[in-house]
Amino acid sequence: MEPKAYAEYPEYGEYLASLTEQIHSRRARAMVEREIRDHLEEQCGGYEAAGMPREQAVRETVRQMGDPVETGRRLNQIHRPRTPILLLALILTLTAVGVGMQAILFRQLALSPGAAGGFEGIYPDCLIRTLLYNLIGLAVVLAVMCGDYNVLGRYAYHFYGVYLCAVLLGGWIRFSGWFSYGQSLSYCYYVTLLLPPVLAGLIYRNRGRRLRGLLRCMLLELAALAVLSAVPASVSGLLECGVICTALLGIAVGRGIFGGKKGPQAAVLAAPPVLAGLGTVSWAAVLLRGGTDRVSFRLQRLMVFLSPEKYKDAAGYQMNLMRGLTESYTLFGERKLPLEESLGLRLGSDFVLSGIFSWFGIAAGAAVLGLMLFFVIRSLAASLGQSNRLGMLLGSAGALSVLVRSCAFAANNFGYNLFYTTSIPFLTFGLGNALLNGVIVGLILCVYRNSYILGEQSGTPRRGKRYVWRLRLEKAEV
Repeated sequence: MEPKAYAEYPEYGEYLASLTEQIHSRRARAMVEREIRDHLEEQCGGYEAAGMPREQAVRETVRQMGDPVETGRRLNQIHRPRTPILLLALILTLTAVGVGMQAILFRQLALSPGAAGGFEGIYPDCLIRTLLYNLIGLAVVLAVMCGDYNVLGRYAYHFYGVYLCAVLLGGWIRFSGWFSYGQSLSYCYYVTLLLPPVLAGLIYRNRGRRLRGLLRCMLLELAALAVLSAVPASVSGLLECGVICTALLGIAVGRGIFGGKKGPQAAVLAAPPVLAGLGTVSWAAVLLRGGTDRVSFRLQRLMVFLSPEKYKDAAGYQMNLMRGLTESYTLFGERKLPLEESLGLRLGSDFVLSGIFSWFGIAAGAAVLGLMLFFVIRSLAASLGQSNRLGMLLGSAGALSVLVRSCAFAANNFGYNLFYTTSIPFLTFGLGNALLNGVIVGLILCVYRNSYILGEQSGTPRRGKRYVWRLRLEKAEV
C-alpha cells in the first residue's frame, strides 16, 4: 500500500506501530512491517473485490488481524536471531583438538634429538602463539557472526575494488624485500581465498539480469584471477579459488538467480574450465615432447605426484615420507610421532592431521575428519535453505571454501598433495590462517543467525539516478 493511503487510513499505521513494537530485533522490524503491510493490502483488496467499500474494508481487515500486541509477540518468537549452538560447539571442539595436537607436536619437536638445531625453545613460544591466534580467530568469528551480511550485497562493487587493492598490496609485499618468501606467499594465499564471498555479493547485485549478469560476474572473477596470477599469487590458492567460484556460479545458475533460461547459462559457465583443462593438457604434451630437461617446475610437480618413488631423494621426498607414514597407523595410536624434524614448524600447521593419526590412531583421525565433514554438510544445508538469496550465496561460498580446502589438506597429510600451501579452520597454525578462517566461518554463522531476520528486496537492483539536461531556447525582443 502506498504511504498516502496509510495517511488516509490511520488504522493501518496504528496497527503496524503496535505490532512492530513487539519485535525486539531492529533488523527484523522492517522485514516484518513490510510483510504485514503486504498482507493487509492483499486482504483489503479481497474485501473490496467482494463489493465492500474501501473504508469498511480497511476496518474489517484490521479487525480480522486480531490483537496487534499478541500477533507481534508471536512473530517475535519467529523473527529473532538464531543461536547456532551446534555449529559453535563443533567450532570449539575442533579448535581444542587443533590446539592440543599442535601442543603435542611442538613439544615432541622440542624434545627430539634434532632440538639442538634450533627447536629447543619452540614449545612454550609456539604454544602461546597458537592459543593467542585461535582466540583472535574466535573473536573474528563472533564479530562477523553478529554483523549484517546485506552490506556485502549493497556495496559489492566497493568490496571488489578493495579486494583488488589488497591483491596489489600482495604484489608489493612479494617484491619489497621487507618480508620473507613464506610470509609473502601466505599473505597472497589468504587474500586469494577471500574472492568467493566478494563474488557472492557481485552475483547478488546482478540477479535477474539473465545471461548478461552471468557474463559480467564471470568477467569480474576472471579479471581478479588474472590480477592474482600477475602478482604472482599462490598457485594452490588460485586453483582452490577457481573451483569454489565455479561451484558458486553453478549454484546461482541452478537456483535461477540470474533469471532466464538455465541451459545457455550452464553452457557458458562450463566453457572456461573445459578450455583451461584442454590448454593444460596441450601445454603438458608439448613440454613432454621436448624431453625431461624442458619440463617446467609445475609439470615436474605433477610428475612427482603421479610417480613419487622416482623422485624419492629429491622433489618426491615429502610425498614418500607421508605415504610411508600411513603404513604405521594403528587403530588407537601408539603415542608417538614418526615425523622427521626436517619438516620443522610445518608439523604444527600442514601436518596436524597426520599427527592425530600417528599419536591417537585411525579412530581419532577418522572422528576429526567426520566432524569436519559434518560441519561442512550442516553449513551448506543451512545456507542452501535460506530465503534470502544473498545469505544463500554467502553461506554456500563459506561452506564450499571449507570443503575444498579440507579435501586439499587431507590429501596433503596422506601424501597426495600437488602443492605445499594449505589452510583450514581450527586445525592449522598461524595468525593469517586465524583471520582468514575467522571471516569465512563467521559469514557462515552470520547467515545462519539471521535466517529469519534479514529479508531482501524483490526484483533487480535499482540503478543509480540519471539526469537529463534540457536546453530551452526562447525568443526575446530587443
